[in-house]
Amino acid sequence: MVDGSGEDQLHGSHGADMFTFVQDGKTDYITDFNPDWDRIDFTLFSDVSSFADLRIVKGCQGVMIYAGGEFLVLETERHNLDIEDLSAAHFIF
Repeated sequence: MVDGSGEDQLHGSHGADMFTFVQDGKTDYITDFNPDWDRIDFTLFSDVSSFADLRIVKGCQGVMIYAGGEFLVLETERHNLDIEDLSAAHFIF
């Protein structure tokens, strides 16, 4: 799934999903992120090249990722996603 311009809410299919994001200055949401098999692609971000470039915090709606001036909110259908559920293996740079 590819993020478009503006604020987007992406909902994957059953099974493994790849969510690709672009830098557009808007907050985006993944509404059904599953840390068991989903991945997030930041290859279109010019200033994000490693896990160390991400700032990941727990928010009231789920986990929030700040990357290259953008906010990405990860929600799960179980509503129990924690920072510790994410590692470099969940991302492509």
